Amino acid sequence: MESRGNRTNKRLLGTLALVPLVVATGLPGVTAHELGDPSHTHLVQDRPQRPGGGKGGAAKIKKPRIEDTIKANIYADNWFVMYINGRLAAVDSIPFIPHNVISVELLPEYPMTIAVMARDNGHPRTGMEYNNTNTGDGGFILKFGDGTVTGTKWKAKNFFHGPVGGDEANPKVQVEKIPANWFAVDFDDSGWGNAKEYTEGEINPKQPFYDHDFKGAQWIWSDSLKLDNTVIFRRRVEAPPNGDAVVDDWPRGHIVPDAKEAPAVEDASTKAVGKVSAAPAADPAGRIDPSAPWQAKAFAPFVEELRVRWDDEFVYVGADALPDHPMMTGITAWNQQVPLPQKFFGDNAWRLPRKPVRAGNPVSAKTSLFKGAIAMAINGVPIFNPIKQDGRTDTKLAGELDEYGGHAGRADDYHYHLPPTFLNKVVGDARPIGFGMDGYALYGFNEPDGTPAKGLDEFNGHEHGDLGYHYHSTRDYPYLNGGLRGETEIRDGQVANQPRTRGVRPYTQPLRGAKITGFEKASEDRYSLTYEHRGETHTINYTIRENGGADFEFVGPDGEVKKESYEPRQRGGGGGARGGDRRPGGDRGGGPGERMRDGDRPRGEGGGRRRGEGGRPRPDGERPPRGGEQAGDGPRTPWILVHAPELDANEDGTVELTEVMEEARAVFAGFDADQDRFLSGNEMRGGKSGVRSALNGFVKQHNLEMDRNGDKKVSPEEMANQFRGFFTRHDRNADGKLTPDEYKVEGGVRPVPGREPSSKAEGDRPNVVLFLIDDMGWNDTGFSGSDYIETPHIDRLAAEGVVFSNAYSSAPNCAPTRACLMSGQYPPRHGVYTVVDDRHAPGSAHHRMLAARSKAEMAPEVVTIAEQFKAGGYATAMFGMWNLGRGSNGPSTPLGQGFDIFQRPHCLGFEKDRYFTDDGAYLTDRFTDEALKFMEARRGPSAGSGQAEPFLVYLAYHAVHSPFEPKPDLVAKYRTRGGGDPEYAATVEAVDQNVGRVLEALERLGVADNTVVVFTSDNGGSRRSTAPLRSGKGSLYEGGIRVPAAVWGPGLGIKGGLTNDEPILSMDIYPTLLELAGIRANPRHQLDGVSFAAAVRGGDSPKREAVFWHFPCYIGGGGPSSAVRAGDYKLIELFEEHRVELYNLAGDPGENENLAERMPAKANELHAALQRWQRDTGAALVTEKNPEYDPNAVPKRGRDQRGKGRKR
Repeated sequence: MESRGNRTNKRLLGTLALVPLVVATGLPGVTAHELGDPSHTHLVQDRPQRPGGGKGGAAKIKKPRIEDTIKANIYADNWFVMYINGRLAAVDSIPFIPHNVISVELLPEYPMTIAVMARDNGHPRTGMEYNNTNTGDGGFILKFGDGTVTGTKWKAKNFFHGPVGGDEANPKVQVEKIPANWFAVDFDDSGWGNAKEYTEGEINPKQPFYDHDFKGAQWIWSDSLKLDNTVIFRRRVEAPPNGDAVVDDWPRGHIVPDAKEAPAVEDASTKAVGKVSAAPAADPAGRIDPSAPWQAKAFAPFVEELRVRWDDEFVYVGADALPDHPMMTGITAWNQQVPLPQKFFGDNAWRLPRKPVRAGNPVSAKTSLFKGAIAMAINGVPIFNPIKQDGRTDTKLAGELDEYGGHAGRADDYHYHLPPTFLNKVVGDARPIGFGMDGYALYGFNEPDGTPAKGLDEFNGHEHGDLGYHYHSTRDYPYLNGGLRGETEIRDGQVANQPRTRGVRPYTQPLRGAKITGFEKASEDRYSLTYEHRGETHTINYTIRENGGADFEFVGPDGEVKKESYEPRQRGGGGGARGGDRRPGGDRGGGPGERMRDGDRPRGEGGGRRRGEGGRPRPDGERPPRGGEQAGDGPRTPWILVHAPELDANEDGTVELTEVMEEARAVFAGFDADQDRFLSGNEMRGGKSGVRSALNGFVKQHNLEMDRNGDKKVSPEEMANQFRGFFTRHDRNADGKLTPDEYKVEGGVRPVPGREPSSKAEGDRPNVVLFLIDDMGWNDTGFSGSDYIETPHIDRLAAEGVVFSNAYSSAPNCAPTRACLMSGQYPPRHGVYTVVDDRHAPGSAHHRMLAARSKAEMAPEVVTIAEQFKAGGYATAMFGMWNLGRGSNGPSTPLGQGFDIFQRPHCLGFEKDRYFTDDGAYLTDRFTDEALKFMEARRGPSAGSGQAEPFLVYLAYHAVHSPFEPKPDLVAKYRTRGGGDPEYAATVEAVDQNVGRVLEALERLGVADNTVVVFTSDNGGSRRSTAPLRSGKGSLYEGGIRVPAAVWGPGLGIKGGLTNDEPILSMDIYPTLLELAGIRANPRHQLDGVSFAAAVRGGDSPKREAVFWHFPCYIGGGGPSSAVRAGDYKLIELFEEHRVELYNLAGDPGENENLAERMPAKANELHAALQRWQRDTGAALVTEKNPEYDPNAVPKRGRDQRGKGRKR
């Protein structure tokens, strides 16, 4: 295995802008043309030697080891930057999260001068935080492994105080200029006072503090914990306080090259108030031939780990692609690969043109280059296109990247998909952080002078100063070089002649619902990855052997350890797992000069391994996945289609449902070791079925994902339903058979699975934007009756479209309505009746009746509207609240239910129940920002000529759900009016602003005439916004289920100015949009909704005898009930009172007069219809009293009850 030189490990918890160590080796008199290879040398000037003995008069210099480092735990509210002996050592890169702990390994040298700038997030003009709504507080604590701790002996000085006197009504600040050399060893702090100690109770730290060792350290700050916002601490440590011996026989300057000035310090508005770091020397270790091309010198900070050589045409970079920084942490969409070293050396090295030339026809990364690298970072890590091979999915938005923008690909090869801007901490702004594969340099966000880069073209590049053409990084897509502006040979949609990856394991299936929580380099060549899955912690420990093989330990939640070993793959051979089933046959690929089926491309992502390749043992003869695109960044072929040939028991070319069910029964029986007719997690993870079946791997890997009732075990019915669902989704004609035409893989790449022929021409398929507002009341918009709240954009949508005056949500609260919208079904079909949490749990003491149990998530077997559109060739994206399954990428999340992209508040840096980040970003605006990027990438000028991909965008804003945190300017506007709730009105108007942004974007992109926009709410609003209707959210009275609704699409024949008074439910949107898009509904998925497509075009509305609601639960002011509306009459069955109520909505929309006793025949007629519907749909009924009922019990407080605008 190639040596990786001295790689000093740094373990970081939280997110840290890593500053890699640069270690001088002290080798006298030589350097390498191919750096790191002393056999190929050029003479350079001798560097000064340290005094001492040794051969040639040079002192023997010891390389530092990981054992020589000390661990530092640092916690600041909100942010800090730390220097040691004048050199940058650690930075908290998350200024808006006040309670994260940074943990980093340091290599100490004594005496040690520590300088820390800590900052609370006070606004520079007011000293207040959270959008100037309150005064914050600070706090700082530190502990080093040598016994150094914070305390009152530390020097402290405040430089930013406010609001003066605590006056929040008229805030003013006092600011003192920060000295430019405050971090220097020789800085004079003799005039400073000492830090003041504060108690833990005064700081109120959060959980990360308790997860780390701060024993013996004191919380410190300056004189005012609340009003001092920027404090600098200094402390000189002469020797290790714990008495350890001082080891100082390695070269000085090992932490980072000297910084010339402090890094930029930004205020809440991100306006720089400090200076950008000056760039360090290009070659701090003096290892590169002075005559080397400037591109080669750019790699100097990582000279210990790379081999750089050059000729007249190219600079060649040899690397193992394992960076110094922690990897993988934070990934939520994981393919189960881990970083292993690659042999990108010699003839297999990366090459960069020395003299880039502008191409006549540059290649865009938005339409090509979805495979292989498009750039190379100066630390030797390749950078791939941020968009996956499917040409749609943004890896950043999909949760597939770690804190540094990278992940491991199919060959366990680590690479980035985002620009490594953290490298600016090493080289400054004046030097590149990478190079495009066309040779043009890639810089960070700023120009060399520290000013933000401006005037970038569509490739994120421009001509600037003496640099000529170069690329820049951006915080938004395309993030780095948006393609290749320079001449480059392109083959099979990627840069030709790239190095080959050589993995020792087969690529693995994505593990849905897993999140990587930690990654450590335990020692040289030994790594440990920790992940959480379904609430349990798993660990993978692995060691890389000298011959390139690897030994793995898989540690389960119960401590059970499984070991596997892999041998390096040889040309024409193939690695294998020792003790496993080594598969025969097949061209394994990967050898030098080997001909590859998919072209000469890195198989880390460009192509899957084929059958016969070595790797992880497959129990019970389970075969590796087929299709060449099952893992990594490529499109995922559904499991049933991958394994269809293996499921064809009689080998007649057709897979029948009976064959799948029979195999499922046999596999279940084999895993059921104790024969109790249930499978536990241990039985599935650790057992064997004894049956040669493709189902084995799925059962082992996904086991408890099949548990639908939450009892931590899998029944025969649950397993059968899992595989029946897989089958029926792709059985297009519902004949119980999958034919070769339905599952075959053509040309090695499968078409979109299950795609149905469209009745529309490719260019005529309309885009769809679906707005679902949270808790918006029936008359909270201008078009539905509000004369207090201004909603001009929503009103325009309604005026130019069709308004449904009798629109209803399918349920009186959030989750069930969303499930109905996604499934097109009534709640009893999908089983989601309410939001599941302990506040509403059946049997709660404040419930009179035993409520029905609701599913916490919508089952993966449900064919969602997103899956239908995706199968119809649409790009699909969701932004906002899902509420139908926890996590970001499990089978019951949007990414598992048909959406290509899913963005939730956490993805955008928002805390729970917050509308603002600390830097002023507003949640509703940010969701719209991401949606517009998604649409622009598919329909804007960057999409190229010709028909671009149609899209389905689901904008499920968290607004207007309380607690409110409105925009201050809008609140001020409504406070002058009177007659309403200013904070609520401001929240609604913010939604309207974003509806306007979407409509404007559709027009700007030229797709407004081919787009359908639907606007509605998930349930009725609070009682203050539903009058004159009765009650509100949680109730089946009109106020709880009547919602505003309008459909817009002037260019698609949707008639403007129409009002339709037929009752329409949320579930009707599903079939309506399918018909408007020309997509046939899946015949195996039962739809309860009906299409109103003809009605929105001015035709007749569909006629239904009745519509129904069923809510067998408690929430807020609502209790167990069921309802039916037929014509103008509506009947409500109240389970607590064992009675019904009847209303004539035509004359009594407020439901004030109960007609049940006056019109018993009508009441009986509707009640009988309701009961038939309940039986037909299997509705869960509420019939038993709650034995735990306590009339004095108080319901647990929920999100709605915590008060408006509560700041945390």
